[in-house]
Amino acid sequence: MTWRVLVSGTVQGVGFRAYAAQVAKRLGFEGEVWNRTDGQVEALVGGDDARLNEFLDALRFGPGSVASVEATPSELAVQPGFKIGPTR
Repeated sequence: MTWRVLVSGTVQGVGFRAYAAQVAKRLGFEGEVWNRTDGQVEALVGGDDARLNEFLDALRFGPGSVASVEATPSELAVQPGFKIGPTR
């Protein structure tokens, strides 16, 4: 399954995308993470649903000051691997 993850707080300019990509790769997720123009970080991740909570918990303790982490199912497909995308 694919999940859309939104992270809010002070999460830009602190290495959060690199941290999220490292955790995603370690847990076997594929997808992409990017900064949003509204100050949030967004990720589209696909992989083992049983490990999703582990990924979300790790994001809650990532760099910066995380206010919230929300995941919703997505119909979008992810590409193999995990990449850090540009701000959009």
